[in-house]
Amino acid sequence: MFMHDRTRDIRAARRAFAVLCAVSVALIVVGCSTSAQDDQTQSVPIAPMTPSAKRAAIATSFPAEVPVPVGDLIRAEAQGEDAWDYVVEVPTTVEDLTAWYRDAYVGRQWEMLSAESFRKGSDAGIVLRFRKGNAESSVSVYRMGGVGPVRASVTLGVGTPVLQTQ
Repeated sequence: MFMHDRTRDIRAARRAFAVLCAVSVALIVVGCSTSAQDDQTQSVPIAPMTPSAKRAAIATSFPAEVPVPVGDLIRAEAQGEDAWDYVVEVPTTVEDLTAWYRDAYVGRQWEMLSAESFRKGSDAGIVLRFRKGNAESSVSVYRMGGVGPVRASVTLGVGTPVLQTQ
């Protein structure tokens, strides 16, 4: 009878160990997939483009002192010698890219005129407006449909209010 109880205890311990192993593997798998999901939504450090890179990617007339983050330029156009616009995708969050633009412009002595949230359909973001001397810039930071990379749509005008250059 003692032997029978011991065999039963060993089997119970093996089942408990198997269940513990299965739970551990499940936790590891869930932890890894959660970590991978977090990595997709976490921000990466945002770096500024060099003046020569900005002029090569956007326009040779683009002002060197205007901040542009490194990212995938979707569109970049010069509208004469005093107005420019570009759209850039950056692997970050709306909040982090908005903070980057705010800090980059203000750090270059641009006055922030406004910061307004917007929602248009499933798109949501924030529009920042800046002025420095006779130059104005509008920066819209958003994530299309709430998924995918974050975009910044930027217009810059010198000598004319930015809203009149469109």
